[in-house]
Amino acid sequence: MLTQTDAMIDCLDAPTERWGAAGASGVHRTLPPPPDTRHELTRYEEGALLGSGGMGDVHACEDRRIGRTVARKTLRALRGEVEATRRFIDEARLQGRLEHPAIVPVYDLGADEAGAPFFTMKRVRGRTLAAVLASRGEAASDAWSTRRLLGALSTVALAIDYAHGHGVVHGDLKPQNVMLGRFGEVHVLDWGCATEVRGDSGEPEIGSDIIDVRALMSLCHHESSDGRVVGTPGYLAPEQAHGVRGERASDVYALGTILFEIVAGEPLHHGKTPLALLLSALTGVQRRPTQRVPGLLLAPELDDLIERTLEVDPALRPTAREVAAAIEAVLDHEASELARRRTAERHVHDAREHARRALEGGDDVARASALRDAGRAIALDPENRAAVEVLARLVVQPPTQLPPEARAELEASERTLIDLVIDGMGSRTYLWLLVAPLAIALGVRSVVGTVCTLGAILVTCGAFALAKQRGGITPRGRLGLLAISLVAVASFGGLFGPFVIVPLFATTTAAMLAFGLDLRQRWVATALGLLAIFVPVGLELIHVLPPSMTITADAIVLHPRLVWFSPTLTMWLLVIGHAVAIPVCVALTGRGWEAIDRARRKLALRTWQLELAFAHAPRRESVDPTR
Repeated sequence: MLTQTDAMIDCLDAPTERWGAAGASGVHRTLPPPPDTRHELTRYEEGALLGSGGMGDVHACEDRRIGRTVARKTLRALRGEVEATRRFIDEARLQGRLEHPAIVPVYDLGADEAGAPFFTMKRVRGRTLAAVLASRGEAASDAWSTRRLLGALSTVALAIDYAHGHGVVHGDLKPQNVMLGRFGEVHVLDWGCATEVRGDSGEPEIGSDIIDVRALMSLCHHESSDGRVVGTPGYLAPEQAHGVRGERASDVYALGTILFEIVAGEPLHHGKTPLALLLSALTGVQRRPTQRVPGLLLAPELDDLIERTLEVDPALRPTAREVAAAIEAVLDHEASELARRRTAERHVHDAREHARRALEGGDDVARASALRDAGRAIALDPENRAAVEVLARLVVQPPTQLPPEARAELEASERTLIDLVIDGMGSRTYLWLLVAPLAIALGVRSVVGTVCTLGAILVTCGAFALAKQRGGITPRGRLGLLAISLVAVASFGGLFGPFVIVPLFATTTAAMLAFGLDLRQRWVATALGLLAIFVPVGLELIHVLPPSMTITADAIVLHPRLVWFSPTLTMWLLVIGHAVAIPVCVALTGRGWEAIDRARRKLALRTWQLELAFAHAPRRESVDPTR
């Protein structure tokens, strides 16, 4: 039987093909020959024990040659003799090949005075992820928030992806094998279960769909039946519990279990014994943290990621790089959300100060600033209650005077309405010119009177055309336009007298052109309308104009001054005149009402939106934006 020293020398001095054929993965491969171990045996001065594993012990050692402290792992017991030694050397070489910031670098490989193999590596300091998770809520773990732990796990996932890219599977990922340093360092420890996989697929070499009790028991002791370390119950993937050697997807499953434990605050699998933990992995558990922990606030993307990493079918799991990318995306989103909330708080602070000045001093500029700041805060953080309260207070307490912006909008709406009126009244005046030939066809009785009447109509048409061209006619301009129009209306008294057609035209003209006039100006418009009727009557009473009618006990006789009355043509003149006048009046009123209705609808929509926006806002008496 080989002695311990003989086994070490046999493993180190054997040809590459020999030890490679029985490597950790059992796959024939070509590796560089082991280094020469005939170096100075007194190079390392052994120090304190740092930890122990299934195969060896790790001590802090002083490297006298370089003058630094390193960690030295020594094979503690040669269970399996040559095979254990070969596996130990395989671990050192696999770990040494992985040059990644989160993977502890290997410095040296050799044998000590007793012939036991060892390898040295960088000494890392800090606390394991398991210790941090176990001490949550204590002062010692306050520095490691959930966000920082997620960032650390993202680094672990990238390190595992790097190893996978080099054909190496860790095989024993768990919180105990993740070291967190004081300065943000993250290291993946203990590559004793690491194996090499064939090609990019990482397909297992052995497997079974039948649960082997002996295999389960060997797994409980961290070893398979041939002595190889295969992982830790509670973090093993279902296929590993079936006896399949670890593959890339198995490491992803272990990442999922750690991620679950970080966000849920409890392990994925529960059990008092290793066998119970393995059975939990085989039978399956609820994989979504939000389902396992009621009331847990978790980003949906993270919840979905955890469920995908814990899929029973390895083919459905993401890669380690995809896990890292998904975690970083969630962290970036949360960082962006935090920045938005902080910016929203600054806008709320400014909105409160502006609202105080607006409500106490009637400062319209401050009110506008408060509304803008509150709106920006709500846009950044729709759930910001303080911003809604400020906005609600400003809305329910409107300013006593119309602000310039609102006044400008109101004036624009009024101009639109007035332009419609001017356009309609001008069209009606043009229609008077179309009826004039029919009136002249009756026979002109007074050339001067007829010319004056046609001249008044033409002047009125020109005035409306000029007003339409300029647009935005002022109230005084509308009163002037009303006066010109009423002169033309009054001249119609020469046809049928001042009480037949004149009142209708005078009333509609004064009413339409009075849109947008203040109280004093409306009195002026009323007076002008009355003058169009009563001035001709007064002129008749003082005998300046001949009488336009004779009133008897049983009749009213009209005496036209401008034309002769022909029974048939006069009837047609009256029919056509009123047939034109009534539709025009209705059209003018309708167009004005449509403009008003559009304004009403716009106002109603704004009111409805404000009511919805502030449906849950506090009542007026309970809102104080200055607090």
